[in-house]
Amino acid sequence: TIKIIASNAFRRSQIQKIFIPKNVREIHLDAFSCCWLAKSIEFEEDSNLESITCKAFGFKLIKNITFPRKMKHCFMYFDRNCLQLKSLEFLSDDEIFSDNVSVLANICTFSFPNAKKIRFKSKYIEGTLFTLPNIEIKNCT
Repeated sequence: TIKIIASNAFRRSQIQKIFIPKNVREIHLDAFSCCWLAKSIEFEEDSNLESITCKAFGFKLIKNITFPRKMKHCFMYFDRNCLQLKSLEFLSDDEIFSDNVSVLANICTFSFPNAKKIRFKSKYIEGTLFTLPNIEIKNCT
């Protein structure tokens, strides 16, 4: 059973659909960078994904990503070519969110529909933020 998608595992591949099986717990550096033909990314239901490290993704055509409930650490350093990316949804109830400001500036919507606490490691988040009422939002910079 695959638990880690290693650095450079699918770098420069010609895949059009990225499907992450539920047993994967970590996605590492550049795992899906330069996947220019990818049109979607999907996480299997009941995914055990907990962490995505810096620069894991690089694609041009994907517009939306919904991250699974168990994911707690998201280091958002998308490749600078991810210009179509417009919305990110995080299903976790407690999120540590770090980012690459230059890429996240393109994203219009950040959604945290289940989060009780969000910890940002950036002071430059722009766009619309959807959360539950009375959520704890903390800037850790």
